[in-house]
Amino acid sequence: MRSEEEETMNWRPWLYGLFAAAIGAMGGAIPLVIIAPSTFNLSGGGLAKLGEACAANALIAVGLYLKQTPLPQEQTTTTTTTLETKTTVIPAPTAPQP
Repeated sequence: MRSEEEETMNWRPWLYGLFAAAIGAMGGAIPLVIIAPSTFNLSGGGLAKLGEACAANALIAVGLYLKQTPLPQEQTTTTTTTLETKTTVIPAPTAPQP
């Protein structure tokens, strides 16, 4: 019997949550276009201000996500393999009788 241990980090759900927090926060800044269209618009300096507001919201959300969900812990997986051996015994030939 043989046993192997493998240590891995499960990054996929953690990264998914991190990006979801950032994208959701950026979406939260979009109503600024409706609330203050003269300041936050899609042309010239208004677009830059809208980008800054999206980035600020995303930065806050990512910081809160990291506080709530720190880096994933290492997971140890143990795999056990059982090997079976079969032995076949072939009798020796007998001497011919006269």
